[in-house]
Amino acid sequence: LLIAKSLSNIGAIYAKDHQYEKARKIYEDALQIIESSNDTISISKIYNNLGTIYRLEHKYGVSFYCSLFLT
Repeated sequence: LLIAKSLSNIGAIYAKDHQYEKARKIYEDALQIIESSNDTISISKIYNNLGTIYRLEHKYGVSFYCSLFLT
């Protein structure tokens, strides 16, 4: 769980540096790790981060899909 949260922080750094592809890959890696923990709050945060990345890449359909996991 700590590794997934650390990866999420690294993804945020890439996102702030406008390296969206790298950020997305890191968030996806974090999501794979954290999904087995059933930590719904952390899972939601990662989907929110992924949705933001997809929105910034103008991939609105995928961004919307990520938002469905937040409700």
